[in-house]
Amino acid sequence: MAPVAHKKLTGLVAATFTPLTPQGEVNLSVIGPYIDYLKEKQGVNNLFVNGTTGESMSLSVAERKILAEEWCLKAKGKVDQLIVHVGCMSLKDSQELVSCDLYCRNQNDT
Repeated sequence: MAPVAHKKLTGLVAATFTPLTPQGEVNLSVIGPYIDYLKEKQGVNNLFVNGTTGESMSLSVAERKILAEEWCLKAKGKVDQLIVHVGCMSLKDSQELVSCDLYCRNQNDT
């Protein structure tokens, strides 16, 4: 995944749902297959993750960080762009999520 500053966003962008278990816990195990489905069956090359379908305010910052890291890890080499939603009611929480997003992107650039 190229840094945003170096690559123009083109094509479809899927606003993904956040996978949860029936008990309401984050379900990281379905992220990889979900990415494969979107890419192979739907032709999607760009993802917008972490609450873009409205559930972000129901998740803790810790949960959103874990999700961002897993999306980054599983999407590496599979999608062109991964956009991580970092909006929060608290500016400090948004800043914390931005730091996590930048960390994920730096890990994927190596």
